[in-house]
Amino acid sequence: MTHIIYIWYIIVLMIPRYSLPKMSAIWSDENKFQKMLDVEILACEALTSLGKIPKKELRKIKSKAKFDVKRIEKIEKTIFVNFLFCANTNNAIKRLAKKVKATRI
Repeated sequence: MTHIIYIWYIIVLMIPRYSLPKMSAIWSDENKFQKMLDVEILACEALTSLGKIPKKELRKIKSKAKFDVKRIEKIEKTIFVNFLFCANTNNAIKRLAKKVKATRI
């Protein structure tokens, strides 16, 4: 069974013409990074419920959180690291993170 899944995975990712648009969308970088961002926002929501992040800051984080796939790809090509979602964090989020000090988390 594992071999079948592996072969299917290779066909879908390596040969786009064999993949349906909905299936390709699932494996796209855009979707991958969006899911990562969703997890980060959920973590912030959990910290807000624990009183570690103010609700006002959470609203700002949610409204300003974004990423740029092209920029992530450019950074990955430059420093040869495959997992740079965090390096592409929006500057507004970085400024908000400074307000919510690490000692509070």
